[in-house]
Amino acid sequence: MAVLRRFVVLVALFALVGCGGSEQNSNTSASRGESATQSAETPTLKEVTHDDAMAELKQSDARLTVVNFWATWCVPCVEEFPAFVKLDRAFDDRGVDVMFISTDFPNEKQNVVEFLAEHGVTGTSYLKTGNSTEFVNSFSEDWSGAVPATFIYDE
Repeated sequence: MAVLRRFVVLVALFALVGCGGSEQNSNTSASRGESATQSAETPTLKEVTHDDAMAELKQSDARLTVVNFWATWCVPCVEEFPAFVKLDRAFDDRGVDVMFISTDFPNEKQNVVEFLAEHGVTGTSYLKTGNSTEFVNSFSEDWSGAVPATFIYDE
């Protein structure tokens, strides 16, 4: 039941943000161009183990935290990423936080930072390190570890 409730909340948030197909695609290329000129801030990418990630989640002041697991090599992840960035910006002042956790390998850290900068992500994002099974199970024992994956946590 909780999974269904989280799914409904996520769908509602995306509907409110308005991430429609053709509009999203045209805005994505525009926002990539804007991000290079609007913000010279380089995203911070923090390597985290499963314990670190859960501690970061628990420290969140947000009423609702959307945790998005993704990778630069994952085509569906790359396609949906702009919608999560848009969601983060649209609801940041309403107590909703989007936590980006890359599942790329640690030696791909520079690619992840470049991807985040391309999409105008500022602030801290995370790079999964350590034991993958422990990491996956700390978020959900029902999760296979496949990406993209999204979890929603309330306060």
